[in-house]
Amino acid sequence: MQTLTTPDGPMRKLTDTEFTYLKELYVDRIVEGMMTKDLVRYVVEREQEWIDSLTYTEAMDELESYFDEMFTDTVEEALADIKEFGPDYKPSTEDTRF
Repeated sequence: MQTLTTPDGPMRKLTDTEFTYLKELYVDRIVEGMMTKDLVRYVVEREQEWIDSLTYTEAMDELESYFDEMFTDTVEEALADIKEFGPDYKPSTEDTRF
């Protein structure tokens, strides 16, 4: 790792609080510069990774909790989509407004 320097010489090691703030500032600036479609894509990827990391039982509990009274209808919709469009069909996450 390269030693950072300031006009006054080598930079001291940041405190945990300073380093945490610097990282938060970095994330804020990255997100601020992203277009909405990039943010949507990022969230979709992370949510998919998260739900895929759950066991079958954990995922089904989460899905049932999220869809609540629409859970059975949503399962039926998923089964109908797979039957109509094939097993590789993916729900659309693209919004033409972006």
